[in-house]
Amino acid sequence: MKKLLLVAMAGFLVGLACLAWGWNQWTGPGPDAPSDSSDPAGHAVTQVRIPAGMTLSVAADTLVARGLLSHRRTLLTGARLTDLDRGLKAGLYELAYGQSPRDLLTDLTSGLSVQVVLTIPEGLDSGE
Repeated sequence: MKKLLLVAMAGFLVGLACLAWGWNQWTGPGPDAPSDSSDPAGHAVTQVRIPAGMTLSVAADTLVARGLLSHRRTLLTGARLTDLDRGLKAGLYELAYGQSPRDLLTDLTSGLSVQVVLTIPEGLDSGE
């Protein structure tokens, strides 16, 4: 009986440690910025375009390629657990280096993309 209790307690502690590690991966800071990625104000940001119809898996690959995300599996698992795996919104996003996977997913599913100002000079027709 004591042996069974010790095995159960060890299993519980291992499970708790795995849960803590997973939470740290999900909410902890992402990778640091490359040295050449600062904007004029000194913030380490990059723009990422998410076209309509892009899957979260492809978006995760894009974030890894841009250096914003260390492990794509963290983003995909977190999205599935939070039921945001189908909520990706198309747009141009300005994302900061060092964001947690949770924050990246929140940005990409919020739809708050970069606003682009376009001025059309007076007198031009639609073809111009």
